[in-house]
Amino acid sequence: VNKLNSRAVKILLQQNKLEKQVNELNSRAAKILLQQKELEKQATNRFRDSTGILNQEDWIGNRIETVEVDDWGGPFRFVLLKVLGRAGKQQIIVRGRNYCSEATLVANAQRTMEQPAPMTGLSDGGAGSHDRTMEELAAKAGLSMEELVAKTGLSVEFLQVMGGGLMEWNQDGERRLCLHSGYVSVSECRHRTTQPAEILSLAGVLAKQGLPVTCKLSINGRPQ
Repeated sequence: VNKLNSRAVKILLQQNKLEKQVNELNSRAAKILLQQKELEKQATNRFRDSTGILNQEDWIGNRIETVEVDDWGGPFRFVLLKVLGRAGKQQIIVRGRNYCSEATLVANAQRTMEQPAPMTGLSDGGAGSHDRTMEELAAKAGLSMEELVAKTGLSVEFLQVMGGGLMEWNQDGERRLCLHSGYVSVSECRHRTTQPAEILSLAGVLAKQGLPVTCKLSINGRPQ
């Protein structure tokens, strides 16, 4: 009996530790979103002050959905993307579709955005240097994507892949969206210490905003 009681106590302690870790991840994801909103507010003020333009409809972030994921099937891939634009504006979005690769998801998201203007201000001087992708330019300069925008003063919007994972709908008893198998993109790893669990938590916080109240969410098998 003592051994069973000791084992039960140990299991409860482990469960409490896991719950604490999940809460910390959710708290950090929520904090990132709050920081993003504050950055957007500051960027909007800077842009308005520098241009005198009050209408902010030209920011692509105002016209794209934060969450677009299939409401059936799975497992299917999802990607967490950061939209970066002028004056430091940024928005994090999540995209997930059945039968789509990461490249297809990114391409579909890109098609919803305006065609970027030719980039200037950062070039290796060689032929075709302006045809380089944003990530190639950032890597060559040893900069993060945000630093590239600040350095060049680009006035175009573009996407940065933060990471991704798998989503699937569980129909056993209750409708639940399950996120798992998270990963961090190479470009994100280069400049941050983001963990796969943080990608899942951030995607989960965003996805939950777009789910009906009757739907549940779980990350790596743990209800949120």
